[in-house]
Amino acid sequence: MLLTRKGITKHYLYDTWRSMKQRCSDKSRVEYKYYGGRGIILCDEWKDSVAFITYVEEALGPRPDGYSIDRIDNNKGYIPGNVRWASMSEQNRNKRSWGKGYTFHKRIRKWMVQWNVGGKQCYYGTYKTEEEAKKRAKETCPQGPEAYRW
Repeated sequence: MLLTRKGITKHYLYDTWRSMKQRCSDKSRVEYKYYGGRGIILCDEWKDSVAFITYVEEALGPRPDGYSIDRIDNNKGYIPGNVRWASMSEQNRNKRSWGKGYTFHKRIRKWMVQWNVGGKQCYYGTYKTEEEAKKRAKETCPQGPEAYRW
């Protein structure tokens, strides 16, 4: 499909592109410290929405139901070859370490407390603030609250 600037904001990938760009470059966003703040970039080519959408359509094809864009290697940026269509369960497995017991869940925009115990993830809820999540993570630490060091 030949894309043009006219009407691009109505394309189903436009909001995805805009969110990626903001997470990587807008220091006022909560998520910035987890993306741009740790070196995750949106490559120069994809700073143009038409170029990003064209790449995704050509390289990945249409979005399967229930899937969204995911970085294959979470330590690399939004660059050609490092994005894929992924289900929520795939994306949940493709996160950085649960070492602190909590992380910011970008889709629901809340802090989630979860520990890996015996190879299984144990979920302890979502919280509006990092402080609330940290408190709950300490309370639920598998080694006990006294062992929690974050």
